[in-house]
Amino acid sequence: MQSIDRVVFNTPTVSVGAFRCPVNHPSFRDSGPTQRHIVVFPRTGVWIRHAGSRPFAADPAVVSIYNAGQEYTRAPMHPEGDRCDWFGLSDDMARDVARTADRRAPEEDGVAAGRRPRRLLRLGCRGHQHQQKRPGTIAYEHRTGSYQTAQGSRLRAHA
Repeated sequence: MQSIDRVVFNTPTVSVGAFRCPVNHPSFRDSGPTQRHIVVFPRTGVWIRHAGSRPFAADPAVVSIYNAGQEYTRAPMHPEGDRCDWFGLSDDMARDVARTADRRAPEEDGVAAGRRPRRLLRLGCRGHQHQQKRPGTIAYEHRTGSYQTAQGSRLRAHA
């Protein structure tokens, strides 16, 4: 059986991957807790329920942020199942990004708790508008479907 989670770019601080899980896959409902802090960009719709929370619709109009170890389950919305791309961050990078978005962000784990994910996304959108790239950053170019590192390397996103 083909892997449902594929890493396409990896450094010690940042990784990029593609998750493709059909509805009939044994891990569709529960693929286990996240292994890293991730920002997820869905390609298809799926219902997500974080542990202790109500389900929400994750689709191409929604970006979700997960802390490392986040437990969740999914339910089908689209016949192709869960198809998404994700950016993973190391603990140190996630804390640095969270503190950039919110100076009150804690030094300990749980960096994307509370309202910080929305503030983090707004910060990311502002950064994308002026195309300023800092070392260790990766930008996604929607028109071409590719990722570009601050060093200029391009990666093609595969559907």
